[in-house]
Amino acid sequence: SRITMKIDNKENELTLSLWDTAGQEKFRCLNKLFFKEAKIAIIVCDITKKKSFDEIRSFWYNYIKEVCGQDIVIAIAENKADLYDMEEVFENDVNEFAKQFRVIHKRTSAKTGAGIRELLKMTCEKYVQLVDEGQIFIHRRTTFSVKNKSGSLLDKTKVGKKRCCERS
Repeated sequence: SRITMKIDNKENELTLSLWDTAGQEKFRCLNKLFFKEAKIAIIVCDITKKKSFDEIRSFWYNYIKEVCGQDIVIAIAENKADLYDMEEVFENDVNEFAKQFRVIHKRTSAKTGAGIRELLKMTCEKYVQLVDEGQIFIHRRTTFSVKNKSGSLLDKTKVGKKRCCERS
């Protein structure tokens, strides 16, 4: 699917094509191909399964940094917010991790759509800010990866800054 995000009141516009790759361990060798030149990654955890957030802390965060480099914008989609009564991943834990590693995060629900657009917007705004500050260089075509642990939200993303990355 494709989403176009307008960022702040400037002329910044990002078009994202969202793909979902498998988060299971048996597919990890394929993920390197998808993540190779990524500048944005969204990791999805299931708030009803503590193990999904533990895997972000113990594996996914470091793996994405290693494969994509240190200038990648990382966000965590705390999915299944509609199942709050079954919560095993507490917002305080995610807040602490996000603060320590400067990660964007938002409670979301793939079922209701709650929080997804806001998370994408926050992530794109951070990306544009880093580009404007010269911390991220935009190539003619840039590929971004979005990681989905729960299997229902997002994953490989092609994004271009319209004024300089229009398709030829």
